[in-house]
Amino acid sequence: MKILFPDTLDDFGLTVDRDTRNSGVTTRAFSMQDVAYALQGIETKVGGDDSGDANSLDYRVATIESLLTPGSANTVLMSNGVAPVWSSSLSLPGSLTVAGASLLQGTVDVLNALTIRGTADGLRLYRYVNAADATVFFPRKARGTEAAPTAVLNGDGLFYLSAAGFASGGSWVGAGVIQLDVDGAPTSTNVPGRWIFSTRDTSGTLNEVLRLDAAKVATFSGSVKTGDLIQATVASSGAKALGLESSATGNPNERTYLAAVQTSDGSQTTVHTIVTSSNAGYHVEAIVTGRRTAGGSDMASYHIAGTFRNAGGTLTQRGTTTVIHTAEDAAGFDANFAISGTSIQVRVAGSDTFNMQWNATIKITQV
Repeated sequence: MKILFPDTLDDFGLTVDRDTRNSGVTTRAFSMQDVAYALQGIETKVGGDDSGDANSLDYRVATIESLLTPGSANTVLMSNGVAPVWSSSLSLPGSLTVAGASLLQGTVDVLNALTIRGTADGLRLYRYVNAADATVFFPRKARGTEAAPTAVLNGDGLFYLSAAGFASGGSWVGAGVIQLDVDGAPTSTNVPGRWIFSTRDTSGTLNEVLRLDAAKVATFSGSVKTGDLIQATVASSGAKALGLESSATGNPNERTYLAAVQTSDGSQTTVHTIVTSSNAGYHVEAIVTGRRTAGGSDMASYHIAGTFRNAGGTLTQRGTTTVIHTAEDAAGFDANFAISGTSIQVRVAGSDTFNMQWNATIKITQV
C-alpha cells in the first residue's frame, strides 16, 4: 500500500452518479479503487513504522520523541543539528537538558533542573524593550513547597554561582563562588542579604575574599589593590592589622600599618611582623600606645624608629633603635624592634598582673 499515495487525504478519486429513479438526487458510489485510494491517503498521513516521509504523523511523532520525553527524570531537549523552537509555554515535570543550538521562546517552566551543554558559548539572555530596563536574571528562594511556600530564615542561601574547570585528575573543580545569603532575620516585608565572593588558592583551598553585608560593611580577607597606588592588607601574622601601601614602580616602597594586640603578662608580644626582601633596606617608625583594660588607668606610649638591611637573605639592624618619645606608668612596660629570621618584629611588653590593649601605627619606607 505504499505505492501511488495521493498527495492529500481528501484526494480519493470518487465517482458521482445520479439516481435515475429520483431525479435531482445525487449519490456517491465507491469502487474498490476508491477505497484503496482512501486507505493510501490515511497511510500517507499516518505513515508506517520508521517512515521517512517528513509530512507523516509517524515521522513527526518520532521526531518529537527524540527531542522530548515528558515526565521522565531527565527530560531531554536535543537539537541533533537542528534548532528546535518552542514559541509558547513549555512546562516540564523533570529536568531539561539542552544540547546544541536551541531557541526557547516564551515561558519555559522546568520543575527540577536545567542543563545546557555543548561547544558553543553557553547561555545568552536577550531583551528588546524601548526603556532603560536591563536584561533580568531573577533567582527566587522559598522554604516549604511551591503550593505552600514559607519564609526564608537568617543564613539561608538565595543564590549560588560556581564556576569550575576540568582538572587533569579527571574531575570538575570549582575555582570560585559568588553567593547571596540572608543576612539577618527576615520580616513580613523585608529580606536582608549579604554577598560573599570566594576563590580557590593554589593549594586547593576555597577562601572567602570579600563579604558585603546588610549593614553596608565590606569585609576583605587578603589584600586590596588599586593599580600601583594603594594596597590595603587586612591580615597580619600574629595580630590584627590594616596596611596601606604606595608604589610608583609596582613594588611597594612605602607602607603604613594599623595593628593591635592584647597582652596578659609582661612577656615580649609581637604587634606586627614585617617580612623583608633580599637586598632591600627598610626604615621603620612605630608609634605604640597601650592601656590597662580593667581595674585601673595604667598606660604607656612609645615612638621608636630603626633602620634594617637584608643583604642576600641576612637581616641586620643598622645602628640602634631611636626612641623619639616614651611615657609609661610602669618600668616594665616596653616597645621595641626585634629580628626573627628575615622578618622585623614590632613588640610590646605589658604587665604580669593585668591585661593591656596595645594599638600601633607602623610606617615602613623600603628601598
